[in-house]
Amino acid sequence: MKGSAGDVLSLIERIYDAAVDPGGWPAFLEALAAGYPGGQGVLYRVSGSEACMLAAGWERSWTQAYNTHYGAVNPWLPGVRARAVGMTNTAEAFLRPSDLKRTEWYHDFLKPQGLETGVGAAGRAGPRPRWRVAGEARPRPGMAAPALARAA
Repeated sequence: MKGSAGDVLSLIERIYDAAVDPGGWPAFLEALAAGYPGGQGVLYRVSGSEACMLAAGWERSWTQAYNTHYGAVNPWLPGVRARAVGMTNTAEAFLRPSDLKRTEWYHDFLKPQGLETGVGAAGRAGPRPRWRVAGEARPRPGMAAPALARAA
């Protein structure tokens, strides 16, 4: 992420806008993705065994593939589900790279897109579905994690 105070404040503003109007989440994700060369912003909805995503910077076909199949085989999801609200970490905290590279998720979903890792933050916990924000293969989306946790 570019990381200037203005960039972070802009992300925080978009988070609060989206908390009031859920139609604002795509604008937040686009701003998150724009902060990185080739960036991608992802908002995961995780509820029980279900996972779906809203994404910016991804081809629509990959988002559809995630929502129809790969969300169910994503080996990072157990760690994503357990991530504390406001906590930011990398995918390696959930699964070693050597184990990742033995999965369908890696070979059929990540690798064809040139991805190997992700960074994310948790925005909501409780009985309602959880939304997790992630920047696939990009560092530090968590600079705005405290605002994301409060807004969600």
